[in-house]
Amino acid sequence: MLFESLLTSIDAELSPAFDQAFNLCLKNQTHKSDLLLLIESASLVKEPENGNISEINKIYYTLGEGWSGHCQSTLHQFIGDYVKGNLLNSHVEYGSYLSALKGNYPRLDELERQEASIIQVEMLIYLKIWEGELFLKQWYQLSLLLSSQDYDWDFDIGFDRRNEKDGVLTRSTVHKKVSKNLRLSNPVLHRYFNTTFVSQLRNAIAHSQYAMFGRKIHLTNFRKNGKGYDRSHIDFEEWNELFAKTVSLFTRLGIFVNKARDFYFQESRETRMKREIRVSRRFPSYSSLLTVAYTRPIFKDWSPYPNP
Repeated sequence: MLFESLLTSIDAELSPAFDQAFNLCLKNQTHKSDLLLLIESASLVKEPENGNISEINKIYYTLGEGWSGHCQSTLHQFIGDYVKGNLLNSHVEYGSYLSALKGNYPRLDELERQEASIIQVEMLIYLKIWEGELFLKQWYQLSLLLSSQDYDWDFDIGFDRRNEKDGVLTRSTVHKKVSKNLRLSNPVLHRYFNTTFVSQLRNAIAHSQYAMFGRKIHLTNFRKNGKGYDRSHIDFEEWNELFAKTVSLFTRLGIFVNKARDFYFQESRETRMKREIRVSRRFPSYSSLLTVAYTRPIFKDWSPYPNP
């Protein structure tokens, strides 16, 4: 369940952390436009095809989020509508709500059932956020730039370890790399990223391996000695904080991307709506080239092709 007071307290910590991340990206990026590549989800493609694709010395690349961006926008809209319609007790402090709930014994069963129903909808949102391909890709590239590493043009997400080659990483590996890169560059984002995503909970939601009893989410994929699967349950209070942090991370990352988009667009005004970018690949051997990307007013998006 979402409470304005809880979201406000979380945002008070996340907002300056993302501001720090923005400034550090500009300082640490190994090319002046690597952050631009992040906001445009720049990637390599194997061969020319119809669309926003260009080629330099047989390096084929594309700028633009494509369908993954539309998926992200759809999720943003859905979460925004949910928050607007379900920001419960915005005039009541979170602690006061818990005290009132525990003291309302005559209706406790009914209130717990209502709360459990709301949380199950929120669990689906939690799953959609952490399963979002663009969301995870942006975190990966952000962590690289913060730790003074090149933007990874080769990067993609694979389904299992058998796919891990030539820049393709599993989600588990991506989480580990993001955590490692954030540890020293931005401790606040590192803590939120590590504690907000719970792999056991994600899998329990995806496979309906949970049950609701006594204001607890009981995880049936619990293993007594299982590494990473040692949680038998999650209290509703813990869930409320976990979900609020997840929504805040998702929202703040979107604000970060928009801030970067505005920054590069404003800078392009001094260079006739264009900017140098570096295109590189690591496989089968490393190579990189400099070229130019172009933007346009209103949309503030970027393309390999000049505006007509």
